[in-house]
Amino acid sequence: MRRFRVTKGGLALVLVLLAAMVLRAEDPLEIVRRSLDRDWTDFESRKNYTYVQHSEFRSAGKTGEYTRDRSETNEILILAGRPYERLIARNGEPLPEKQARREQEKLDRELAKRQREADAGRSRHDKQRTENRRSVVSG
Repeated sequence: MRRFRVTKGGLALVLVLLAAMVLRAEDPLEIVRRSLDRDWTDFESRKNYTYVQHSEFRSAGKTGEYTRDRSETNEILILAGRPYERLIARNGEPLPEKQARREQEKLDRELAKRQREADAGRSRHDKQRTENRRSVVSG
């Protein structure tokens, strides 16, 4: 049988390590709250974010091989706090001028529509998101 001798220094080190572990232990609810705060901040930053999304559509042939049918490239914009997709290319080629003009007109109409929405409607949307966030944090 082996004996271990505990020294004052060893005991002090163990106590310091245990104290550090206790202080480091976090309340799970606090972790969730911090996560939601970061998500909320991320959502707010997305209001000024625009990106391009490329999608490829494929189908399976009789032999099981996949063939590329078509592809689309969309620009994703945030209009009045909500995403809007605008088609900017098909099959790797920019849209013809006439179709690009139609897409721009659709964007202009949607922007006007969202701007006409009552402030109450937009604030209702923001209020609902805030309420959902509160229910998760307090629940």
